[in-house]
Amino acid sequence: MASNANNFANAFIGGWQLSGILRATSGLPFSFNDPGWTTDWQQSSNAVVTGKVVNQRYFDQNGNPQYFKNITDIVNGVNTGGPIRLSYPGENGQRNNFRADGVFNLDSGLSKAWGLGDYGKLKFAWEVYNATNTYRFGRPGRTLTNGSLGVASTSISVPRRMQFSLR
Repeated sequence: MASNANNFANAFIGGWQLSGILRATSGLPFSFNDPGWTTDWQQSSNAVVTGKVVNQRYFDQNGNPQYFKNITDIVNGVNTGGPIRLSYPGENGQRNNFRADGVFNLDSGLSKAWGLGDYGKLKFAWEVYNATNTYRFGRPGRTLTNGSLGVASTSISVPRRMQFSLR
């Protein structure tokens, strides 16, 4: 395409290098916790899933990231046994039934070096971290009778950052 370009044009359009790192992971598993100590007086237990629980992230009426579509059914059904119930005395419950957000991160860079003869090189670099600006949340509140059940309050991502260098 531009292989026959003169030195002046090649100084602008030739020799660019593009790099990138993509990181994508599944989310960490989590369980619902009983609000008390049904196993014994020192160890709390996990809740037991008895019905369909829709694990779908959305933003609730307060703008908080919520992990469960039927959160009112979960809270109201704790004492009646569905879709999630408290564990029975001596029962350990179920672990890791649900998954939080995973990491999705794309870092990229664009650079070019110009030779300056006996003086060395001049190198320009532009680096972008989290180029897609994807925001991911940590694990949500997991205690069944807590008001923050299913609400994520932490972040596992950083906002997009860019840096330029000329050396």
